[in-house]
Amino acid sequence: MNEAKTTSAPSPSTQGDPMLLNTDEYIKIVKGIKTQIRDAQYRAVLGANSEMIKLYWGIGNIINEQCVC
Repeated sequence: MNEAKTTSAPSPSTQGDPMLLNTDEYIKIVKGIKTQIRDAQYRAVLGANSEMIKLYWGIGNIINEQCVC
């Protein structure tokens, strides 16, 4: 009789994953990633606001130059 051997991937609990979700190191890494994301979002907002101010300043100058006051 031919018996087919089936192999399956080990379950996550038996793989011995060194990164556990509740370790202090993991929590520190996640907090660092979140900080990097927040900082990048803040810089993006500052850059966008800066460009909008430049745009409005330029529009104001165009209007002011055309004003016959």
